Amino acid sequence: MSMPTTSCRRVAPRILIAVLLALAVSVCGQDNATSSMHVDEIPELGYAEELRIGSLDDPDAGFSRIRRVRVSERGEVYVLDMLMREVRVFSTEGEHIRSIGGEGEGPGEFLVPSNMGLLGDTLWVNDPRARRITWFGPDGGVLFTTPTQQVPIEAGVMGLSLSVAPAVPQPDGLIESDLNMFVGGNREIRPYRYPVVRFNRDGEVVDTARWETADESAPTYRIGGGDLYAPYLGPLRPVEAELGDGRVVLDWSVPEGAAEGTLEVVRLGPEQDTLYRREIRYEAISVPAEVLDSLVEPRLGMARSRGVSEGELERTLRSAVQLPDFRPPLRTVHAGADGSVWIQLNTVAADTASWVVIGADGRVQGTVSLPSGVQIHHSDLPAAWAVELDEYGVPWLLRLKLSEVDESG
Repeated sequence: MSMPTTSCRRVAPRILIAVLLALAVSVCGQDNATSSMHVDEIPELGYAEELRIGSLDDPDAGFSRIRRVRVSERGEVYVLDMLMREVRVFSTEGEHIRSIGGEGEGPGEFLVPSNMGLLGDTLWVNDPRARRITWFGPDGGVLFTTPTQQVPIEAGVMGLSLSVAPAVPQPDGLIESDLNMFVGGNREIRPYRYPVVRFNRDGEVVDTARWETADESAPTYRIGGGDLYAPYLGPLRPVEAELGDGRVVLDWSVPEGAAEGTLEVVRLGPEQDTLYRREIRYEAISVPAEVLDSLVEPRLGMARSRGVSEGELERTLRSAVQLPDFRPPLRTVHAGADGSVWIQLNTVAADTASWVVIGADGRVQGTVSLPSGVQIHHSDLPAAWAVELDEYGVPWLLRLKLSEVDESG
């Protein structure tokens, strides 16, 4: 359900069925016809770095761990630094305007802020450790707080207990729960249905927005009297990201015996209507056998804590890992504030990352090659705000501008 701007999640089977059914529906307004092209046929876009914010030496100007980047209607840039426990606000020219928060448990302070967003000129910050969402006015002053205590819900499955908490404020002023819910009892019970609950700003349950299904995730294995998730070569398919009042769904396949795969990109509207469908063909990359070693060996150090030998743990892990025949064609997807979709391809290059950019109307704008340490956090074509980790692991905030982007329509 919710995702960092560059995070991905799986789609339940019933949602996939709705997606496939929706593909056959003709929807007016957007170009929803299927188009197919090879990734090598997509034109290359250039880009320019217009602004760089950060510092190696000045702790007041440098960042520690950038968690979220949001841009207000006035163009001010809000940056959530998770380790510094504060939100920094910058002008469009990169000038520091104010800092909001700081470490502590007092009003307007944070323990472990994990998410933030803007509703008009109101900033909200979710701090699960402090069990509250704090709301700030345009000047950075505290307006009010919403408690985020866990609320038990009925799972309808014997042996399974669930509880949810307010997590993601919505444009209508209500707050939805997300996948960061507490799951107790028998975790092996899958699939099961769970509600997305809506809360008011006092943290009280208002209604249920919808029901979703928890599908099988990564394979699990049992060792040392407990269940653990097996390592896997991700992301798991299919992948989705929230996009406006709808979502974008990405799935891929490689026909048996073929060297070419197909990445399918489907944008769905609020009623599961198909706004567009795009197919991107790519050269499938086989998964070498040594990938299994890279997944298993780093985890052997936990054998002692599980009360087993390294040999027993290694045998169990190797039998639990389910490697695909081919690498997934993508690494992550970013849903832009303007409705654009940025897909980071899974290439063999170590120093660059190739992104396919699709505009809000479904037009494939092109591919852009960025340094591998750059991740897109906010986009409004042709501009994008990104975070780059330098060789010391220090984050920098960048404003990029793509060239040759078709802004018509």
